[in-house]
Amino acid sequence: MAKRRNLIVVFSMAALLAALFLKDHPEVVLRTDREVTAARYRHRNLLAVPKNERVISTPATSAKRSFLQNTELAELAFRLGKEWGNEAELAHAERLINDVLRLMPRYAPAILVSAEINENRHDFTEAIRLATLAKSLGSHSTADKVLIASFLAMGQLAEAQAVSDQLLLNFPTTTAYLLHALVLEAQGRKEEASFDFKTAALREEVATAEDAAYLRSLWARFLLRTGKPRQANAVIYEALRLFPAYPLALSVKGDIALARGKAGEAAEAYYEAFRLSRNPRYLTAYARAKAALHDTKISGEAITSSIALLRSDLAKSATAHAKDLAEALLVQGSFEARTEAATLMTEEVRKRPGVEVLMLNAEVQLSLQQWEPLGETLSRLFAIGCRQPRLYELAGKWEAERGNKNRAALLLRLARG
Repeated sequence: MAKRRNLIVVFSMAALLAALFLKDHPEVVLRTDREVTAARYRHRNLLAVPKNERVISTPATSAKRSFLQNTELAELAFRLGKEWGNEAELAHAERLINDVLRLMPRYAPAILVSAEINENRHDFTEAIRLATLAKSLGSHSTADKVLIASFLAMGQLAEAQAVSDQLLLNFPTTTAYLLHALVLEAQGRKEEASFDFKTAALREEVATAEDAAYLRSLWARFLLRTGKPRQANAVIYEALRLFPAYPLALSVKGDIALARGKAGEAAEAYYEAFRLSRNPRYLTAYARAKAALHDTKISGEAITSSIALLRSDLAKSATAHAKDLAEALLVQGSFEARTEAATLMTEEVRKRPGVEVLMLNAEVQLSLQQWEPLGETLSRLFAIGCRQPRLYELAGKWEAERGNKNRAALLLRLARG
């Protein structure tokens, strides 16, 4: 009898441990948690993508082609240049599209490619002008994407919402729901954004591996930012199942692992993202994960390399972000580095005062205890409609420094949701 009781206890404990393990396993979460069941890819196949080829050609060959062919080649060169960080392809795309627009100044497809080129190099005012013109000539969906991205980068959340609302009304596609979700996320409207991320996945047609992984990477990042690391882990698991070598998904996996206290797993994910893309941002994240593991030697070497790469990129590329260098300097942590980061962010805020730029500016100001400028930045974020959890957290710290304990406690509660 006693032996049977012992066996029952052993089996009960084993069943409990198995249940606890499986409860956190991403495959089980994907199938059982209604918050993220839509993240499972519903189709049997992914769309094949043609092999990438260089498209740079000589001016002589360019002159012999029609404006339609040159527009298509410019778009292809732009896509390849943007995807692989190839400045020569980007410059070639701009030359081709400028040639077309000299001959056909109101040719909507060419205007749209030009708008995308300007958005990519952070000339958002010109991108908005061109996308608006293209839209007036009958090009809607892609023009709206450029407008939404540019308005978000400029911190014009109301304008971004107006365009995304209209796009969703006219074309209720996966892309429209995803863009709408990103606008709502920037505004801190968590429940509505969550609904749109789910709907984007539910409406998904057969997609390329990159498109499917991109949607899920952004959704997982949103879930992490809103305090749901378990669900975020399940969604990023699906993204990497579809596209194991996708750098963005690997970086989000690293963010999730770091938030869950798994710095070693985070470091591996960040390093793989950097190895695949050579994007210094991922090297900065790798340095942060190594610092969490108290590996100061590797962390120091990684952040030094990241800063050097980012300085080089800024010197030679029109599409590089001073924001990324400021973030790396903040991780480096010395007073001189943080002071330089503050200088860089002042210029970034002038150029593109979007939510992400203003949030990083606030982090830099907090690190330097610049309380008055921090208050101005926080007010600006609230004024444009941002209500992200991290904003409430920063505002709580600012109120605590001013001695407003009750307001600080309220803001910190709002940050926790």
